[in-house]
Amino acid sequence: MQPVEQEIQVVIDEVGKLLTGGVDERIGKGLGRILQAARNAERAMRSTSTRKTESKSRTQSANTFAAEPSSSPTYAIERRGGDDFLEERRRDRQPFRANRQLYCAVVEALADADKPLDFEDLAKRVRHALGRKDLAAYLPRTVLRWWLSLDPSPIIRAHSEYQRRGTPEEFRKMADQAWRTLAE
Repeated sequence: MQPVEQEIQVVIDEVGKLLTGGVDERIGKGLGRILQAARNAERAMRSTSTRKTESKSRTQSANTFAAEPSSSPTYAIERRGGDDFLEERRRDRQPFRANRQLYCAVVEALADADKPLDFEDLAKRVRHALGRKDLAAYLPRTVLRWWLSLDPSPIIRAHSEYQRRGTPEEFRKMADQAWRTLAE
């Protein structure tokens, strides 16, 4: 059992003791909800650890750009029904995922920009390119963080604004090469 699972088990045990010790109805209902949430979390963690093991075997050959996965993000391309870009920040969590279509939309948004873009402008362009009104902010940020971790980075970040490095064509080539290198 992992440390987090042990902590969840302690919560389950302690709440169970409180419930059997006799408490008023309102507190009992609240403790019951906490107990159920802890049990759900424990089941989800067990399920996640099984999926993570399966996922790791699929992405073992992926190129990784970090020495310490627990403190620095690692990046990979997962080929499963399409290419997904993954950012894993902690081993005990599901990775952030962005598909190739989103990656290309971020590339095009920066390639077509004639001046640096703040994140909101960039996200607006990406949403428009994908035809989506609702787009989780972490998706384009995942791509930006990865690019900033590369040496040399295909983008420049200054004062919370993002700008491509080089001409639009050079930037597209750098972004495509970065993707291909990661997918190898």
